[in-house]
Amino acid sequence: MCVRALGFKWMYNQHPLHVLGASGDAGWRSLAAAGVRVVHLVRRDYLAMEVSRQVLKGEGNVDAFRAANATEVERRARTHVMLDPQKSVRLMKAHAALINAATAELRAAAAEHNFDLLEVAYEDLQGARGAPVLCAVRAFVSGGGGGACGELVRAPAEGFLKIHTEPPPTYVKNWDDVEAAMRKAGLDSLLSPERSQRNATMAAGTLAAVAAMHDGVRECMLLERTLAAEEGENR
Repeated sequence: MCVRALGFKWMYNQHPLHVLGASGDAGWRSLAAAGVRVVHLVRRDYLAMEVSRQVLKGEGNVDAFRAANATEVERRARTHVMLDPQKSVRLMKAHAALINAATAELRAAAAEHNFDLLEVAYEDLQGARGAPVLCAVRAFVSGGGGGACGELVRAPAEGFLKIHTEPPPTYVKNWDDVEAAMRKAGLDSLLSPERSQRNATMAAGTLAAVAAMHDGVRECMLLERTLAAEEGENR
């Protein structure tokens, strides 16, 4: 049965956890009583996120790609930026701290008020290979029905498309300075190409977490096995 879910999105800069935790956790208690399910969507690739932020806002030194027939995705992918190394490091550190704090508070609130919490990485939703995780998210928010929602099982063609697919030096004009600043700040781990890719272990963990809650994820598991087999055949 395909069950629709009604929900809302709350961004970090809107301070959701501070608001919900006020007045003796009144917000969390109300949401838990209504049967809330929380999806905590994060990004592992902070560097790509910072580049995207500057491209979208046109901040700093941006060489925009302006071909008349270019799509929005092409325009953003082929735009080059000059990052402020120190400012970028500060923003990436702040975002990492924000994610860590939010993760800890959400886990504590879920345990205290007994509501379901699912942690998902944006990178694990990308492209056709991310369809099983997207399917699992739908099964989670709909209480098990989302995995059997027909045409909604597969990810939309461009809904979770990774825009910056090349190595950072391709689109960051002063990459040497940015890399040096990141290493000096102890952010070496953020330079790993693996942060921008699908993580098979974490994707499997998301599927397993939802499977432990709802039978509806069986469709998603079947899709995962099918895509994994196709991936193996194409290697």
